[in-house]
Amino acid sequence: MELAHLTSNNDSLKSEMKDFMDNNIVELITILPKCYTRGYPIFSEDGTERIGRETVENCDYESIIIKNEEGFKNDIVTIKTKYVGQKVKLKKSDYKKVLKIPDNKLSETSETIIVVADCYIPRHGLNFYDSSQRLTGFLEICFECNRYEISGNVPLEMIILGEDLSSIKKVFEEYNLLVK
Repeated sequence: MELAHLTSNNDSLKSEMKDFMDNNIVELITILPKCYTRGYPIFSEDGTERIGRETVENCDYESIIIKNEEGFKNDIVTIKTKYVGQKVKLKKSDYKKVLKIPDNKLSETSETIIVVADCYIPRHGLNFYDSSQRLTGFLEICFECNRYEISGNVPLEMIILGEDLSSIKKVFEEYNLLVK
């Protein structure tokens, strides 16, 4: 009886994955750095007189997911699109390099999962579109610390995450989209 139940669950997950692959589009994206110029006053050696101004340009990578006071909503995707660089649709034949059939499905009622490290410097992401080309989910990735953030409806139960982020990184390399 237990074996039949497990087989039934696995068949159900295979069916869900096939349905997802047939009816959704996955897009690889690169994230652009946020650049800004700062001005600093220059003072005389004794510090009593301002003698000029120096400007310095800084560029930093940061999350492009827009957060609000209520947190994330699973049905709304909000990202800073001006920081989206290259966008390439993942070939259907490459979906299995990013997606997997899980051993244990996440709870249907699970909320958005956010995992962030101190070094979180995201440079890559995956956009998820439904069959009507509507952006339904976004997975932002930092390959340096193997962490991610999500917005919207991302099929986490189907995505190769955790220790296996290297397989997603290889896909970005194959598409010449790996930003260092």
